[in-house]
Amino acid sequence: MNFFPVVGRELQIAARKPLTYRLRVVTVFICLAFCARAVFQYSSSGGLGTGQGINLFLTLTTIAFLFSSFSGVFVCSDCLSREKRDGTLGLLFLTDLRPVDVVFGKLCAYGLNLFYGLLAFVPILAMTLQMGGVTLTLVGKTVLMLLNCMFLSISIGTFISSISKDERKALWASIGLLLTIYIGPFIVFEFMEQDRGPDFLKPVSHLLLWLSPLTSMNGIVSGFFGRSALFGFLGVQSGAIGFYASILIPHLLAWFLLYRSGRAIAKVTSGGGRSTWFDVIRERWHYFLFGRGEKRRAHRQWLLDHHPMTWMVMREKLKLKYVWTLVISVMFIWVIGYRTNGEVMAESTVLMSLGMFVHFFLKIWVASEAASAIAEDRRTGALELVVTTPLGARGIVNGIFKASLLQFWKPVVLFLVLEIILVSFVAVPKNSGIVGGNMENIYLMRFQYMAGIGMLGLDMASIGWVAIWYALTTGSSHKAIGRSVVWMLAVPWSIYFCMVPIWEMLWNPFARYTFAWIEPWIEMPPAHSSSRRDMTTDPGYAYFGSGRILFWCLIGVLWNYFYAWRYTRKRVLSEFQTLVSESSIQKKS
Repeated sequence: MNFFPVVGRELQIAARKPLTYRLRVVTVFICLAFCARAVFQYSSSGGLGTGQGINLFLTLTTIAFLFSSFSGVFVCSDCLSREKRDGTLGLLFLTDLRPVDVVFGKLCAYGLNLFYGLLAFVPILAMTLQMGGVTLTLVGKTVLMLLNCMFLSISIGTFISSISKDERKALWASIGLLLTIYIGPFIVFEFMEQDRGPDFLKPVSHLLLWLSPLTSMNGIVSGFFGRSALFGFLGVQSGAIGFYASILIPHLLAWFLLYRSGRAIAKVTSGGGRSTWFDVIRERWHYFLFGRGEKRRAHRQWLLDHHPMTWMVMREKLKLKYVWTLVISVMFIWVIGYRTNGEVMAESTVLMSLGMFVHFFLKIWVASEAASAIAEDRRTGALELVVTTPLGARGIVNGIFKASLLQFWKPVVLFLVLEIILVSFVAVPKNSGIVGGNMENIYLMRFQYMAGIGMLGLDMASIGWVAIWYALTTGSSHKAIGRSVVWMLAVPWSIYFCMVPIWEMLWNPFARYTFAWIEPWIEMPPAHSSSRRDMTTDPGYAYFGSGRILFWCLIGVLWNYFYAWRYTRKRVLSEFQTLVSESSIQKKS
């Protein structure tokens, strides 16, 4: 194997990037901020003592699990497709390199930064040993699980990148394959447990659970490696055999994906793998996306009537149906779940989780559309020609936002209306208020959902500016999407988690006295204690709990206004032409 030249080349490129050094610092800073918040919260409530380390450990483990699962996909989904777009992949095979050398070279080069970022979690996890409730074995197995999840994520991104050429499609395909591997086995398992399939397939559905890294995560979170429900069918202890099996099987899957990556780039570079039937399918797929004849001309004229840039962004006639497909699919899944599991799907936690997941996905989608419209034209040089037209920078940006408005507003409004109906009527039984709760909790849930809907509209209107800015500065939709998600979604949440204890110190006294003042008017008993435990059982808990929601909205509004609209929007409109001209000069030189 001769992958060291590729590794050396990629490491030299990575050594000149500031992100290589910032990632470790940022990771440690975030972990320490969460630790400080947890310690402050426990000490302020009088609960800091022996055994409290497990709560902080599970929080940090969840953050590290999400980082390990998605970081490899975001970083590596364009590692090989970029070489194919630039035409440099074939040049590598003019040397004595083999496909496996290129794949493992990319794996080592792109995975090294991620490994350093994950390594920064380990000392923070080990700190919980001093707080009690955490064992050295638990820390060791958790680190092993996190490394395995990162290796699988990197392998998924590399595999999709080897069979794809488009940057944005490779990213979304990688995320789709990742979610399929993580969640798909549990869906099949639940389907078989409902006696909806042949009995001989039930053992297969149990075995599929070991394919998902969520199984090993479940073995850590639930019960400290005792007997788990996922492993009960084999009668083995998850800490003895089942846990290591849940590590080994995804690990072998990752190696298989890397093997297929090498085979895929070998076929592309050798010109094999394509035949007449492949060209026919590709041609029919092109006409399916863009249409043909009179329908294509009518669709093009309709888009040109709105804005010339809208036509450039929305040339695929199916783009208008993508968001509709998402909304209909989500509602179909909820209806099937409601008919199967009944009131479980009407619980507030299920509705909130499903709704917030779709909201998060829609925000990323808007960033993806805005970034890809700029990055692809900037890479091909078409953006330089468009800037010279009377449209200018402001006209280009307005056309992109008009295209996003045409694509999203109708299905999103329908989805929000259905959400409001579910939260207002389906989630509230007429006789009891809510499944497993009271009316105070349902009032708080409604307020939280309305705040989430408001922030959805604000974030969707703001994240496009950030995505356009990073697409201009980086020339990559892949990087623009990732940085937009970090700055517009991750940073406000980090500020919220770190600052909410301080906010509660100010809000709770204000809420207690205000609630006591309005108590005679609303005919509710007063809050007799300011402690955290008493407030959660008090009839006015919704009034106190609304403080966190108000603080979350306040952070979101201020961050969107100052960072997205005052700072980023101003830079996009003022430096648009300068950045485009500089990129064209760099290409010519």
